[in-house]
Amino acid sequence: ESGLQKTDPVDIEMAFESTPQNKKKRLEVPGIAQEFAIPEGSGEDLEDSLAASINYMVSHQLHSSVMTELSELYKAPGNCASLEVPTVNPMVWASMTPSMRAQEVKFQKVLKLFSAAITAYGRQMENLEMTKIQKDTLGLLCNSFFEINCMRKAAIRPIFHPRFASLCQKSEVQAPGYLFEENLPKQLKQL
Repeated sequence: ESGLQKTDPVDIEMAFESTPQNKKKRLEVPGIAQEFAIPEGSGEDLEDSLAASINYMVSHQLHSSVMTELSELYKAPGNCASLEVPTVNPMVWASMTPSMRAQEVKFQKVLKLFSAAITAYGRQMENLEMTKIQKDTLGLLCNSFFEINCMRKAAIRPIFHPRFASLCQKSEVQAPGYLFEENLPKQLKQL
């Protein structure tokens, strides 16, 4: 089972044929002008059935039991500690409002899916010479994981005294384990 609703492929194709973005006509940029043209909003088309599947999957919630199963199947490898979803430090969690906690749980759920996707992709690429597109894909997935952790910190920032708000700023490195590093009490004393 794929976790997707069984739908006639013709119905899916018809549903996406009528969307405005698929109705857009591409302006052909002649020869030399291509080097200087401003890029359009979309890239090169994918094969039609793949495009229809992607359009469906990104616009419909997939079955939660399948997502849970995939998250379990593709757990972060032991030698990729940074793929473990960082937990909120206990002293921060204790200070969070119920709505902040609910939002944090949602962020963690999304990160768990990203972790599984990165792990599955890594398993597929293991021992292979990666192409540029494959390397780009891995970079995009990993950076998305990093950016969501930055968003988590920003969402928690309101509970910090302004003097300590710098702990929530985007940093270039996310340490594994806790969202605000293990030595948070020491960091607070230094500020």
